[in-house]
Amino acid sequence: MFTLIGETIIMRQPPPAARDVARFLLELEAESADSGNTPAVIAERAFEKLRQSLAKFVGTAGYHALLGRALSQSKAEIHWLQMVQVCPLGKLGGFSEALTQQSPTEAANGSSNLLAHLLALLMTFVGQDLTLQLVRDVYPSASLYNIYPRAEETA
Repeated sequence: MFTLIGETIIMRQPPPAARDVARFLLELEAESADSGNTPAVIAERAFEKLRQSLAKFVGTAGYHALLGRALSQSKAEIHWLQMVQVCPLGKLGGFSEALTQQSPTEAANGSSNLLAHLLALLMTFVGQDLTLQLVRDVYPSASLYNIYPRAEETA
């Protein structure tokens, strides 16, 4: 998200709720993964699950647009994402390759940042409560209450 002040564009990070949900979802994927799964496999699985669900809600083109914007925002913060692009069906081209070239910490930070930007954009357009409901549809056993106390009120 950008704010224009004079001629300077200031990049804003996703809100804390989006960052927290993104980290939480990646942790859920890591916990449910085989012990041999890499950060790349874990992140790709999370994005694929969200793509399948969110494309039903906003359409393939809508998801492509949201992910493209999220990727653009993340590229300003996570430089190794420069080699990643959004493919026509909303998949991330070059994402796995880029992740495998990073340290586990950098891979986790980049994945979390991109996912947080995607969630923040969705929150902007449909609201935080509906975004959390859409996430809950993908991860029905996840309790979002620990990261967003009002989440259980909307269940």
